[in-house]
Amino acid sequence: MTVRPVLAAMVRYSVLILVFIAALSQIGVQTASLFAVLGAAGLAIGLALQGTLSNIAAGLMLLWLRPFRVGDFIEVNGMAGTVREIGLFVCNLETFDGLFLFAPNSTIWNQALRNHTRNAGRLVSVDITVPAKADIGRMRDILSAMAKRDQRVLKTPQPSVFVESLTGAGLLLNMRLWAKHENIGELQRVIVEAAKTELESAGIETLQPQQVVRVIPPDSDPSRLLSTAEPYIE
Repeated sequence: MTVRPVLAAMVRYSVLILVFIAALSQIGVQTASLFAVLGAAGLAIGLALQGTLSNIAAGLMLLWLRPFRVGDFIEVNGMAGTVREIGLFVCNLETFDGLFLFAPNSTIWNQALRNHTRNAGRLVSVDITVPAKADIGRMRDILSAMAKRDQRVLKTPQPSVFVESLTGAGLLLNMRLWAKHENIGELQRVIVEAAKTELESAGIETLQPQQVVRVIPPDSDPSRLLSTAEPYIE
């Protein structure tokens, strides 16, 4: 599926060239001299089309190293979308809102790339602020039970709830969950409301949330390394 468009293009152009040469030989044209002319023309064309050739080289490297496949959602060079086709010259992407992106292979190959669907799981992190007198153990039990009931949340790594900091606004706790990439969007949309509803339904005044915010921990945060989902395996 991933390499089909490239193979089809290579076979098509190869057949056209062979048929053209065979036809010339049939009408008496000396193909030996033709090859010399084609070689010189190829050099001139190659110099004129360096950008196009770089796209071909980049496309072959993308197919060889396979940083993404057809169907993956990637983010690169200011673009983000689902890969619909990996071609010999360009990749076709579709944005989350249905727009068509026509991306030259060289612009993808020469930039750092994020593949949102390659690994087995994705992290969801939520900061919850409660009064400073809140029962941390009780709050951890409530949020952990909520996460374990949700079928979208992975059992491994286990959900975690820990104290992030104590501020003037109250006690800041962080809840971290892991989900499969096909469930991550839906879980991100409902997790804030679910955490708020769960704490309010406990009926304990000190557990009433003052603020619930979904956050993305920075790459420099060492707590990101405490538990990760299993990596994608080719």
